[in-house]
Amino acid sequence: MSRVPAIALPVLFAGWLLLVPVAFVLGMMVLAGDLLATPFVLLFRRRIDCAPVRAPRRSASIVVVSWNGLDHLQRMLPSLELAIDAHGGDHEVILVDNGSTDGSAPWVRAHHPRVRIVALPENRFFVRGMEAGIAAATRDTLVLLNNDMVVERGFLGPLLAGLDGDDVFAVTAEVLMQDPQARRVETGFTAAWFSLGHLKLQHRLPDPADASLRPVAWAGGGSSAYDRAKFLALGGFDRTFDPFYLEDAGISHQAWKHGWRVLFCPAARVVHAHRGTSRRLFGDDFVDNTIRRNQLLFCWRNVTSPVLTALHFATLPLVVLHRASGARERSLPEALWFELRALLRALPRLPVAWWRRTQSRRSQRVGDAEVVRRASTAARRAPLATG
Repeated sequence: MSRVPAIALPVLFAGWLLLVPVAFVLGMMVLAGDLLATPFVLLFRRRIDCAPVRAPRRSASIVVVSWNGLDHLQRMLPSLELAIDAHGGDHEVILVDNGSTDGSAPWVRAHHPRVRIVALPENRFFVRGMEAGIAAATRDTLVLLNNDMVVERGFLGPLLAGLDGDDVFAVTAEVLMQDPQARRVETGFTAAWFSLGHLKLQHRLPDPADASLRPVAWAGGGSSAYDRAKFLALGGFDRTFDPFYLEDAGISHQAWKHGWRVLFCPAARVVHAHRGTSRRLFGDDFVDNTIRRNQLLFCWRNVTSPVLTALHFATLPLVVLHRASGARERSLPEALWFELRALLRALPRLPVAWWRRTQSRRSQRVGDAEVVRRASTAARRAPLATG
């Protein structure tokens, strides 16, 4: 955690007061930019058409990104190969080695020769690491997995079957915790909505008696199958969110806005060592702050509703203060600095986020409020996960 002395509270509060006019100016700039870009959007509208893949899907490019994850790969790859053999399809496994120094690549070559290795000279983290693996993929379906996942034997069949609808963008698996006594901070049964223009994300507890496919807000980037043509048509994971987190929520929101569906498949199950790599590399404080930064970038990049955009910037100072005052694990100075630091880290990316949002508007068919209704209504009726 980034420690802040209590004496710094007046300075931080002064910084928060400065946020009031800054947020107003930023909001006016974004709304004015959206208005000025509207003729461009209307004049150069485009339709994204992707040829349907013949059902049933029997082949996938399974992409795994790893950095110094030998201990994870020693559990993950055997489970994946068992699942592939059980399914019997024509699959390829691509391991993106993010400049590991723990002998991961030699071990994989020796013990799992079917795995194709994309060796990167340095750690490009999750977003750009997945980008390299997807570029090497040759199948019509992408299955993206974290290296700290263990998949169940029957994982692939139902996951791929869920993609058979022509309007399905992604299917995500149910996620279980490696430690069964741990808080269930993720499930795969996801919901998202906006409160005063700010993004809210939750994992809900699926009904174990309900095996049907259900709509969800996003497909987890480390436990899901994607239609490759649709994924690439949307530009893949957005580097706005580099190095990690919310890139999967972002592209899923874009898919819903283009009229495609994202589904949860409880029959496909994975076990996750939560934050097994990111915690090791960065520590929890950086990871948590990056999530907060990316929650802001999600709205700036993806949410094009003028009402939600205006609410977002109008309430930004109050939301920052509310989050800081309600933090339980940090003192008020630490919590306020945490929130302001996330905002300061997000601001340099606002111009690129706005430009990509403008480009996406050209082919969007569904508004943000309708996306929330379609994607999150079912999940929000379920109990909240314990995380």
